[in-house]
Amino acid sequence: MISTMDPDIRAYDEAIAANEETFPDHVAKRLINGEVPLKVFREYRGLAGADLASRAGVQLDQIMAIEAGNSQGSPEIMNSLATALGLESDDLT
Repeated sequence: MISTMDPDIRAYDEAIAANEETFPDHVAKRLINGEVPLKVFREYRGLAGADLASRAGVQLDQIMAIEAGNSQGSPEIMNSLATALGLESDDLT
C-alpha cells in the first residue's frame, strides 16, 4: 500500500525514530511566521545574546546584526552559533 501520509508527519515520525530533537509548537510557529531562526533558538535555549556570543566565540554585535535581519552571517559564524546552540547549521537558515 502506498502511503499518503502528509510529508510533515512522515518527517516528524522519522525524526522521532532517529531520536532527533523535536521542538514545541511555539518554536515552530515563530519559525513559520518568519522570525529569525537564530533568535528563536537562542531564546528557546534560554540564552542571552552575550552568553551565546561567549559560547560560540563570536562578537555580540554579529549576533545582534543577524537577529535584526541586517546580516546573514558567514558560514563559519553560523556554524559556530549552531554548534553552541546544539543545532545543525541548516537549522539557522
